[in-house]
Amino acid sequence: SAGSYPPPQNLVAESGDESVALSWDDMNASGNSNYIYDNDQISNTIVMSAEGATAWAGAEMNIAGASTVNTVSIFNDSSFGNPLDTPITIGAFTTIGSLYNNEPAYTAEVNLDTDGWNTFPVDWSFNNNFIIAQLFDYQVTVGLDESATPSQHSMVLFSGGGWDYWSVAGAAIGDGEWGIRANVDTEGANVTYNIYTDNVQSASGLTNNSFTVSGLENNSEYEFYATATYPDGEESGPSNVVSSVPFPQTVHEEAYDDGTAESSFNAESGNYSAVKFVANNAGEDVLRFRWYQTEPGGAFYVKLWSDNNGPSDELYSTIATSGVVGWNDKDISAAELSVSGPFWVGTKEFSSTSPFGVDTNGDSDNMSYYSTDDWASQSPIVGNLMYRIVLNDVGGGGTDCGGDITGDGDVNVLDVVSLVNVIMGTAGGGACDDITGDGDVNVLDVVSLVNIIMGNN
Repeated sequence: SAGSYPPPQNLVAESGDESVALSWDDMNASGNSNYIYDNDQISNTIVMSAEGATAWAGAEMNIAGASTVNTVSIFNDSSFGNPLDTPITIGAFTTIGSLYNNEPAYTAEVNLDTDGWNTFPVDWSFNNNFIIAQLFDYQVTVGLDESATPSQHSMVLFSGGGWDYWSVAGAAIGDGEWGIRANVDTEGANVTYNIYTDNVQSASGLTNNSFTVSGLENNSEYEFYATATYPDGEESGPSNVVSSVPFPQTVHEEAYDDGTAESSFNAESGNYSAVKFVANNAGEDVLRFRWYQTEPGGAFYVKLWSDNNGPSDELYSTIATSGVVGWNDKDISAAELSVSGPFWVGTKEFSSTSPFGVDTNGDSDNMSYYSTDDWASQSPIVGNLMYRIVLNDVGGGGTDCGGDITGDGDVNVLDVVSLVNVIMGTAGGGACDDITGDGDVNVLDVVSLVNIIMGNN
């Protein structure tokens, strides 16, 4: 097996005008960090089904370069896990080339003597990736946070086998991240970075953990990944692959959610759900529909409606299929749709439609609704249904909404409250917020809105 050369982690992309800005975790950073992959919502435990059988549950630590683990933390709740003072074995596994060793490099016998997080001091040194693990069996349990899905770091080692990702090996039981954490000192890997665009190298020898790929074609989708070149000249494998679509500066994404789903929603087969948005009164082109799924697969109709105190005339309809867990994207720019003022974006479901994400942590603007009878009546959804729309401000900037932030047809104090919430970060923004048209949403827009209400504008 080849040597262990971890790739860059957590590559993300942000679209620009004929460009895409990329960033990733800094592999050359040194310092102290807590490696936490759970959401602190551990509500399930896993045990072996046969007496006498054992296995290791491990959290993969993707750390390049030399590092030292100072503490290992294991979660336990005696109400559904191990009784207090249960002895357990913790351990750490290094790599053999690019594979993980089946025999631990370090072990320690410890007791779970409290409910919650139990922290144990260790002094374990590594070079590049390693696994921090807990041994479990027929009686000793290991905690699982099923809210942290899809898991990316949870691994398992059954007797007689090799290390495998829990999302694969435990798929029939339930996905999640183990209740295992570590505090680690890192020294940095002294690598340089390379960027690939559609599998062709577009940059090499980068020393910073960010890069902007320019000279791209707007409204075309590109795929990117990063690699790391180590001091001995070896290049790692690819990072995660990200896709992005460059847009002109007039393009913006409208959203009410905060990007994370705390619950999910299905209207069920034949039924509808939708979110209200407000476009520039001068007109905006509809480019893309984005949605968040909490389960893979499925199909549904994507629909746009005009507004008349709720979804009214249907403006557009198409089918979207094969969604993945997380954010999905449907290009609808070929339809050459233009919207102005308030409108609705949503779905009509099939029996195969997977659940859509709902953001319940942030403030809800009561813009999410569902219907069982083609909008003859409608009911609100608790939280922000995770539908988004990408628009192109063909009006050339400014909002021209007349101060109607809420899109209810009136300009009054409710619009002031809504705009202040946007500025304070307690509500999602909209196309009508930039009243002054200067590209920023701030107190000057509030002043302009008050002047409109007072009849001074």
